[in-house]
Amino acid sequence: MDMDVMDMISKLQSLLEQKKTSMESIHKLTLAQKADIDKNQGENLSRFIDEKQKEIDRIEDIDQAFAEIYQLMKSKLKVDTLDSIDAESYPQLKIVKKITGEILDLAGDIMKLEEENKGRVSDLIDGIKRQLKTVKLGKKSLKAYETPNVNVGGVYIDRKK
Repeated sequence: MDMDVMDMISKLQSLLEQKKTSMESIHKLTLAQKADIDKNQGENLSRFIDEKQKEIDRIEDIDQAFAEIYQLMKSKLKVDTLDSIDAESYPQLKIVKKITGEILDLAGDIMKLEEENKGRVSDLIDGIKRQLKTVKLGKKSLKAYETPNVNVGGVYIDRKK
């Protein structure tokens, strides 16, 4: 067995474990964001977004390093995909595939939570818009009573004689 390829597979595994950790962090943040939306009506929304962005940036760096090693390994082994590599020769590939599956499952869960959160935030915004509309209508009504009507002249009553 070629140690270079084994080292590359180990590095890919390490990068995937780092990515999984970041994805788990995003998942936890998204769950906390969901609870915050329900409890505090999204007061801390920007803080959660900032924290998730840091993890996303980390994942982008990991993905870039992964892609470089992956391309190098594919050219060294002369294959198109990881599935083309003999798993008997490189048993660590099973772990790489397993971690990749776990990451994909996490990504699916995160997407579902994000969609739910998006719906909740949208409902909050719609509620706030309705409240603002009510306040504006109340202001208009109040203003109508505050300003004197300048068009009112004398009042004449016709009587039939």
